[in-house]
Amino acid sequence: MSGLDAVTGQKPAPSGERRGPPPMPEGKYYNADRVVLRNVLLEGLEDDISFGKTFESYRVTSDGVEVTFTDGTKESGAILVGADGTRSHIRRQLMPNYTVLDTECGAIYGKTFTKPETRVSMANKFFGGIWLAGDSSKPGLKLFTDTIEFPQNLSLDERTKYRVSDDYVYWVLCMSKNLLGLAAEDLHRLDAAQSVETTLEMTKNWHPTVRSLLQSQDPSASSTLAFFASSSETLKREWGWTGVGANSAFQEAADLCSGITRASLGAEALKHYDKLMTNRGEKTMGLSGGGAEHMFQMKPFSELKMASL
Repeated sequence: MSGLDAVTGQKPAPSGERRGPPPMPEGKYYNADRVVLRNVLLEGLEDDISFGKTFESYRVTSDGVEVTFTDGTKESGAILVGADGTRSHIRRQLMPNYTVLDTECGAIYGKTFTKPETRVSMANKFFGGIWLAGDSSKPGLKLFTDTIEFPQNLSLDERTKYRVSDDYVYWVLCMSKNLLGLAAEDLHRLDAAQSVETTLEMTKNWHPTVRSLLQSQDPSASSTLAFFASSSETLKREWGWTGVGANSAFQEAADLCSGITRASLGAEALKHYDKLMTNRGEKTMGLSGGGAEHMFQMKPFSELKMASL
């Protein structure tokens, strides 16, 4: 990860400060577009997945679990996976006293398509991998960017099937909420237009080649999220050093798949998965905490207050 002074538009003088997570092991790494990834993962499962239901409650049965939805319908299965985010209704029933902490930080996510007319005004650095831009006068404000480029040899059918977009720069404007003057419960209520307006207002003193990335953003892709953490496990939907939560989610999905396919072990396989997930969560928490302190000056976990969700 490379650093960029958002006010001057230049790389800052070396300070000896680490700007990202610890060095990663050797190997090939990928960045993924969420829409494309979702369509790839759903391929062939169309008849096995349904949408449009709202979870109400569940109960454990002699041979699995039964879920009741708000429309009164019920579904039964062997395992219920509570992957419904920070405000998980499943978690609330399973662990009603679970502590969720307000990090007092949030972020606006967006994308800027790299069309010829937009590339002219933006810093060339944005088209060369991962960058972290900051403003020394606002240490609680950071802009993380990464380039998303698709293979040029994809056919029209493939692009249509998987909803492949044009190349773009993915970015996250991370901030302490005191810079916005908003409470945690209000941050996620910002709509796309308000999110766009906020990015431009927060960066009005930045260098034109840096701010141009936000001025040229796709308004429909802008969204604001609050960051929350727990006392024991990272909540991956809205928290974590950029990339750490996503990588953990991928690994946990693979581990869960392994546990499910080892059906002969029954509950033991899921207990093993639970142990792996918990251990990984503790390590992820450490990485995320260090990153958050640098990204938007998050307080130590011991000083965070309970969130109202």
